[in-house]
Amino acid sequence: MSDPAFPDADDAYPVEPGCARCPALVEAREHIAWGNGPLDADVVAVGEAPGAGTPEEGLWKGGNWTGMAYTARHSGRIVRELFADSGHDEGFYSIKGECLGA
Repeated sequence: MSDPAFPDADDAYPVEPGCARCPALVEAREHIAWGNGPLDADVVAVGEAPGAGTPEEGLWKGGNWTGMAYTARHSGRIVRELFADSGHDEGFYSIKGECLGA
């Protein structure tokens, strides 16, 4: 499988930068993982939580490290590749919980 295009950080949509409403999540996360992609995308992927990932993975570190949804080595690449293969090169990727669980 070839890597799909990695999202541009400028395409992330922070809803509440620096959110600290959940103290346990603030302690557990590295970054808040925001939705990313064009707001007028034809397809949308909504996941459960950001990938824990690892900082050594290059680009595909996971939402906890990149601050963007669907950027994990496995799920992020696979879902983005599936969308691209189905003719949807530009989707909007989000998650229901923007922080890695405690």
